[in-house]
Amino acid sequence: MVVRLKAHVITGCLVAALMTHVFGAQAQPLPEQGAQIFSQKCALCHDNSQYMINDNGPALFGVVGRRVGSIEGYAYSPALTAAAARGDTWTVTRLKKFLSGPEAMYPGTGMPMHFETPNARAAITAYLKTLTPRK
Repeated sequence: MVVRLKAHVITGCLVAALMTHVFGAQAQPLPEQGAQIFSQKCALCHDNSQYMINDNGPALFGVVGRRVGSIEGYAYSPALTAAAARGDTWTVTRLKKFLSGPEAMYPGTGMPMHFETPNARAAITAYLKTLTPRK
């Protein structure tokens, strides 16, 4: 009886671990998914390289943790300039909100693209977090 109980407990733990691995992995956005979305939707306007080339949009290398509106040489909208003056920082949370509706968050911004699904926003921000100098 004790052996059977142990077998059931072990089996239950293995099933729970497997389900967490399988379903948890799917629930977590992968930077690779974000990279794919970035190349399809963002790369037309934004540079993601360490060379920080400003194009139609500001360069996004190192954006997570950077002050809003702080890339030298890029002409930001008044709303983003005001955000920079307030000291707003591009956190993952702020980026997700911005990606859901840039114009609603910072009126007058020139970014026309928005991402309706939380999964897309999470994947993009997961990818943007990887755009940092190698240590």
